[in-house]
Amino acid sequence: KGTFVTDRNPIAPFRADMKQRIKRAKHLARKSSTDDLRINTERASQEVAKDLSLGDDTEVITSSYVRVLNKQRIGYAESAIPASLGIKLTAKDFRLNTMLTILEDKGIVLSGIDHLIGATLADARLAGLLGIQVGAPLVRIKMVMLDLQHKPIQRAIAFFRADQYEHHMFMTSEAKKKPE
Repeated sequence: KGTFVTDRNPIAPFRADMKQRIKRAKHLARKSSTDDLRINTERASQEVAKDLSLGDDTEVITSSYVRVLNKQRIGYAESAIPASLGIKLTAKDFRLNTMLTILEDKGIVLSGIDHLIGATLADARLAGLLGIQVGAPLVRIKMVMLDLQHKPIQRAIAFFRADQYEHHMFMTSEAKKKPE
């Protein structure tokens, strides 16, 4: 039990199937609903500007919402896309989609997603949004989506209750056949 610090070993990430990630996002969105949705246009924070390779005073469209499954608040997501993309976001977009699938529906083709999963503890804001105690364990997921030119076009950070999140992966081996 507890939280452990890694040594941030710079090991290259393994490759995964992006289509499966998008399929899972669609499945979750259709099984759940959103609450506390906010959509704004604002200046990019330093972190967002860095992740999206934007200038300091660049405007972004931000969205945030709580994900609700079986009447339980299971996660909170924040997203930012450059306003220069010209994409208009509405509450209707989020009814059956996540930002990942909204971009796809609006004609943005992704070439890849830099996906980082870690752990953190709920601060007062996240605890209030998710209806949990301060210090409760959370799974933290950060994603930066890349367009066909490999340019960052979306940054998302999601926090899921650790008691409501599982990361299931099936790995295969390229084992060589035994000679007959």
